[in-house]
Amino acid sequence: MRYPKLRKPPVPLDPIVQGLALFSIGLGLAELLAPRQVSRAAGMTKNDTLLRGYGLREIATGVGLLVAKNPKPWLWARVAGDVLDVATAAGTANTNRPKRLGGSAVALLGVGLLDLYAAMMAKPKAGGPSRAYKDSGRD
Repeated sequence: MRYPKLRKPPVPLDPIVQGLALFSIGLGLAELLAPRQVSRAAGMTKNDTLLRGYGLREIATGVGLLVAKNPKPWLWARVAGDVLDVATAAGTANTNRPKRLGGSAVALLGVGLLDLYAAMMAKPKAGGPSRAYKDSGRD
């Protein structure tokens, strides 16, 4: 007996990318303007300079996602940032606040998986360069 193949409806990626971009900018602003509160909420020991640097990275990535014709490199930059964030959270964990650290680990995992999905599925937007170099009109 043959069963029909189930078709998965395509998930529109543009709203996910825009959401990730806005999330990046918002998180980046929070890390830049209130690093002590962000580290406390995440269950990490205080390191204001490091979090401000991460805030700049998040803002740059978010803006890059909003303006780029090809979001894929910016999405992979978010994935790399997620790995860095997990390592930093683990390395600067405040052992007096294990519940906060656990909550931030779950949040990092969730957003990291969404970033990974988007990076794997992303394609350049229409209207970008589509010709190969050999078709550029040169002989």
